[in-house]
Amino acid sequence: MHSKDIHKNDNSKNDLYADLQKIKEKASETRDAISQAASDAKGRAHDILEQSLSDMKEKFAGVKEKSADFQENIVTYVQENPVKTIGFAVLAGVLLSQLLRK
Repeated sequence: MHSKDIHKNDNSKNDLYADLQKIKEKASETRDAISQAASDAKGRAHDILEQSLSDMKEKFAGVKEKSADFQENIVTYVQENPVKTIGFAVLAGVLLSQLLRK
């Protein structure tokens, strides 16, 4: 081999090595960017989940409170109007039995 060819071969190896280094650096940067994006997405998902859970608890508390108020109103009505309540119950029973016979 001639010295020119050897020198050319060395330059090609050096260029190839430099290109490989650039590829490794870009791959590392890409990996870091993907890792950061995944971490950010995980954090946002956690925040959204926490907020949704908090909203659901708040709504459930409101429904529970309304249900308790409704139950209290029914108990009060029955205590204040026992005869009417029995009348409504009998009427509902008669209507239901008529509907179920057909």
